[in-house]
Amino acid sequence: MSESFSVALNSSFAELWRYNIAVVVAGFDADGEQLEVKSAQSHIADVGANLKVAPEGYNRHRSLSVVSVPCESVEVLIYIIPHTLPSAKDIADAKPFNIHVTVSRGELSIHDAQHSVNQWSGDSITLKF
Repeated sequence: MSESFSVALNSSFAELWRYNIAVVVAGFDADGEQLEVKSAQSHIADVGANLKVAPEGYNRHRSLSVVSVPCESVEVLIYIIPHTLPSAKDIADAKPFNIHVTVSRGELSIHDAQHSVNQWSGDSITLKF
């Protein structure tokens, strides 16, 4: 039975403003044929902006969510892209931070996990359900 999948992410990392975030969700039917792709993004600044502080009006409690069309399975792609590198001079002083990702199929929670993100390189996360 086809159901919609809901994908949500958030983080309590104080310097999340240094990253652009994109979430892409592709839905597939029982035969593995792609039905539709939905996406959401949170763009703060162009890569290389090297901001000194968060932009005025930045919401520290930033989150993203996407709901798929009714489908049998999904592939979720999450991109966390730094536009401003850490102010720390040593890699050891810029510890990874966590992004909390939840995925539900209808009312059933199927993924609820923290994903570690490197402050220097960001991350790309692929999930398949």
